[in-house]
Amino acid sequence: CIARSSILDDSEHNGELELMGDNPDVVHIMSKCCENGMDYVIVLRNENNEHAFAKRGYAPVFFSNSYLVYPCCGYYGLVQDKTNWGQISRLSYHDEQGNPALHKDGYSTIVYNYDGRGNKVKELYYGTDGEMCIISSGYAGVLYEYNFHRKCTKETYIDQKGEPINLSSGYASVIMGYSSNGLLNSVKYVDMSGGLVLRDGCYETRREFNGQKSLIGESYYDQNGKPMARTDKYYAARRIDRDEDERIKREEYYDVEGKLTLSISGYAAYTKEYNENGIVIRELYFGTDGKPLTNAGYAGTVWEYDDRNNKISETYLDKDGNKAPRRGGYAQIRREYDESNRLVKETYWDETGKPYTVSSGYHGFIREYDEANYKEIFIDENEQEIAISDAQRMRATKTVS
Repeated sequence: CIARSSILDDSEHNGELELMGDNPDVVHIMSKCCENGMDYVIVLRNENNEHAFAKRGYAPVFFSNSYLVYPCCGYYGLVQDKTNWGQISRLSYHDEQGNPALHKDGYSTIVYNYDGRGNKVKELYYGTDGEMCIISSGYAGVLYEYNFHRKCTKETYIDQKGEPINLSSGYASVIMGYSSNGLLNSVKYVDMSGGLVLRDGCYETRREFNGQKSLIGESYYDQNGKPMARTDKYYAARRIDRDEDERIKREEYYDVEGKLTLSISGYAAYTKEYNENGIVIRELYFGTDGKPLTNAGYAGTVWEYDDRNNKISETYLDKDGNKAPRRGGYAQIRREYDESNRLVKETYWDETGKPYTVSSGYHGFIREYDEANYKEIFIDENEQEIAISDAQRMRATKTVS
């Protein structure tokens, strides 16, 4: 939804100035947009507008060179109360008349409680009637527990009576463990009765770190603490080798017996190479025997960049390092950019270097830009403009990287 200036016109505000001027009344804009049932507000991108919205605590969910897009939050004003130590103890939302108003997530007030060490131990939600309420996430509050090092070890979700409540995902609490240097190395979910719950493909995740605090291993376990294959990834553990700059150099996947196994991506390991700017320029994929594996028709990918770090080519390789076609039938994508680093041309080529026509019926496309938008012109192998159907255009949208 786009916030048009007409919906902001009233006796005190001029809509066009509010959306496009140098000093937008952010509170008024948000209030009116939400009042009109809109989910987002779009404003011109400039330093004053960005500052005005940031000052009110809003971050854009999307932006271009010309526009900023912010989500409407459904209230007019926000009041914060703080403790003597400067911690927020209460957040309350109200309308233009000062009456309690609902936040889009279903509450009017949040109350925070802290322990003697300054740890937040309780978070409670209240409706416009002043009573505790279940918010859109499915709970009325959260209880927090900590270890000696002030690391949160348990989060428990509660109902209006303060009793644990199972969320829609089936768990009532998250239990977290830490390494000796304070890194999160264990996560598991339990229900109201304390039973482990399947979450993120397993019942417990355990992590390992190197001396630089970078992740080097992750493994998954069932209700009995035994290794299990993560249901959404198909492997029971992964191991990561890093280079001197802590970048991933190689990653491998293992089954419950500690043997290399194929992940859901179709390979058992992959390697990465980087250029002097730290950008990945090559990936290779391997099978359970440790040899190059043809994945989706190719065994690796090589990328080239210009001196402005724009990706100008993407080439697929077979197990011998030669160009190979991927599922789409092409072996290489070539790209061109304008002085503003905007993509202006993309074309497809086969393994012999000849022009390739993809299944949607074109060899490539050219983008022409105006102030805020662009249009795509599809071309054939002779670089002549061609017309494609709406169905082809939908497939093209999925094909274009």
